[in-house]
Amino acid sequence: MIDGMSEIADDAFAALGVVERLRAVHSEIAVLQAEEAALMTELYRMRREEQLDLGVGQLYAGEDTATEIGVALKMSQRSADNLIGLGLGLEHRYPATREAFAAGRIDLARVRAISETLTNVSEELLAELEPKIVAYAEGAVPQRVRRTARRWLLEADPEGQAVRREGPRRSGM
Repeated sequence: MIDGMSEIADDAFAALGVVERLRAVHSEIAVLQAEEAALMTELYRMRREEQLDLGVGQLYAGEDTATEIGVALKMSQRSADNLIGLGLGLEHRYPATREAFAAGRIDLARVRAISETLTNVSEELLAELEPKIVAYAEGAVPQRVRRTARRWLLEADPEGQAVRREGPRRSGM
């Protein structure tokens, strides 16, 4: 009887070790995904600058970077374009999200949830809520992050809800 309990305890500790290692690997993957998005964004900026210097119009400069990345990494142009856009958002609008992502405290799915939810939020409201949402995201699944962030946005700015909903529709998202 005692030997059986000892085996169960050993199995439980072994499983706990595997779960802890899984968490560590997941965090390491998030760090690498953050670096990948940052590198794609850096390449976009480089290509854009080169093309602007060559006289390519503002609207079109850098536009083909996603294709270049897609070919190099065997991924769709759309996926590369989305990661470039996400990287630009992290760079310019979401400092707390960028920091947590780069540290591996949140993964790509949570970063996307935060970015998509905060897309049309004013700079003032963003500065107030983004750090709070990021802290919450460290322990929540992406769908819960979206729901909670939307609720906090509604509580903080009920009049802005119509503007936030309309923004993605107008931009074709």
